Amino acid sequence: MPALKVLIVDDYADSLEAWSYFLKARGFEVITADNGIDAVEVALAELPDVVILDLDLPGRHGIEVARLLQEHPSTTAIPLIAMTGRTHALDVDRARASGFQSVLLKPYAPDALVVELRRVCETRT
Repeated sequence: MPALKVLIVDDYADSLEAWSYFLKARGFEVITADNGIDAVEVALAELPDVVILDLDLPGRHGIEVARLLQEHPSTTAIPLIAMTGRTHALDVDRARASGFQSVLLKPYAPDALVVELRRVCETRT
């Protein structure tokens, strides 16, 4: 089975690097973007199997990125995982209502991310 291609979008460079390294070590193919504008461009060009998307991004907010990806025919079926440090229930509800299949609250355990990646991709097929 080919490796799942994961797009990670986070404006915090250290976090982006750490998660990329971790997921590559777990057998995932990883591509990255560090802002909301590049996130859409990379997703359209690379067509990842799943997108892990920070909500507070420069350029475009993660909710807006999700909307754009869901509206485009090439990316509409790609599962979206939100990651956020905002723990208020309204923020989590807003992310879920925006089409994210999963919302992970920072900080979260690395293995929790792997579980969610596999879960959202399994429900896609």
